[in-house]
Amino acid sequence: MPARIDQLPPDDIEIVTGDRRLEKAYLMVADDNTTDGAVYREALLQNNYACDVVRTAEDVLRAFLVRDYDAILLNLRSPLPVALTTVRAIREKERHYPEPRVPIVIFSAGGSATEREQALEAGVDEIVRKPSDYEALQALLDNVLSSEPRTPAALIPREPLNYHALVASCQRDEDAAQKKIADFAALLHDAIRDVRTAVEAKDVELLKRVGENLRQEAIHVASGRVQRTAVLLARLNSSAGLRDQARELVQELKEEEQDLAVWRALNLGQAIASLKSRTSPAKTTILKLSNFLKNRLDIFSRAP
Repeated sequence: MPARIDQLPPDDIEIVTGDRRLEKAYLMVADDNTTDGAVYREALLQNNYACDVVRTAEDVLRAFLVRDYDAILLNLRSPLPVALTTVRAIREKERHYPEPRVPIVIFSAGGSATEREQALEAGVDEIVRKPSDYEALQALLDNVLSSEPRTPAALIPREPLNYHALVASCQRDEDAAQKKIADFAALLHDAIRDVRTAVEAKDVELLKRVGENLRQEAIHVASGRVQRTAVLLARLNSSAGLRDQARELVQELKEEEQDLAVWRALNLGQAIASLKSRTSPAKTTILKLSNFLKNRLDIFSRAP
C-alpha cells in the first residue's frame, strides 16, 4: 500500500504527506468472503484507490488503529451488533483525534428500519444494499467521500516508527538512528512517569507541557503513534479530561514504549536494511518483522 507519510516533517510543519496524486482515496474494505474481498480490492486498485482488505470485525478496529483511511466499507456476515460494537469503538477513539471522523458504510442484504436506526445511532454514516457493480460502488463512494473530506495535510500517521524517515534524517547513519531511538525511549519512559504525576495531582498544565514536549520529540523520531497520543494529552484541558481520558492515554504510551523496546532488542533497522543484501538471512529477517508487527499489521497479511 502507498505510504501516507514518506518523509520526516521539519520542526515547523506538523505532518508532510506522501504524494497522493494517483490516489482518489485510501479505503478499508472488511469482507469475510475471500473471493468478494479480492474482487473489491482489484476493482478499487485498478481505479486509482488505495485499498486494504480485512476479514473480521476485530481486524477492522486493529487496522483503523494503525492506518489512516478516508472511508471504511463493512460487508460482514456476522450479526449486525458485532459490527456496530466495532463502529462504536472507532467513534470513541475518534472523539479525541485531530482529524475528521472516517465515513463508515455497512452493506446489508435486508436492513430493516430498526437495524438502520441502530446503525446510525452507533455512528454508521450509511447502511445500504451491497453494490451490484463497480458503477454503483463508485456512486456510493462519490457520495460518502464528498460528505466530509479528510485533508491529507491534517493526518497524523499511526505507525509506531517510520524507520526509513528516521534514517534519512540521520544522513543514512544507522548507528545515529539507533541512538536517537534509545534517547527517545528514555524520554518516553520519563514522560509516562510525569503523566502519572500530573494525573494524581490533577495538574492540567503539567500534563499539557508533557504532551507538547513528547509530541515534538515524536516528530523527530518519526513515531506517528506516539505523536497521536501526545496530541491528545496536550489537548486535555480540564480535570474531567484527566479523570476520563488520561489513564487510557497512559496505557497507550506504555504499549508504545513496549514497541520501542522490541524494536531495539531485535535491531530491526539493520534487519530491514539486510533485506537488500543477497547474502542476508531473509527468512530470519521476515520472522523478526512479523513478530514485531503481529499486533499491528498481520491482519493485512491474512487479507484476501
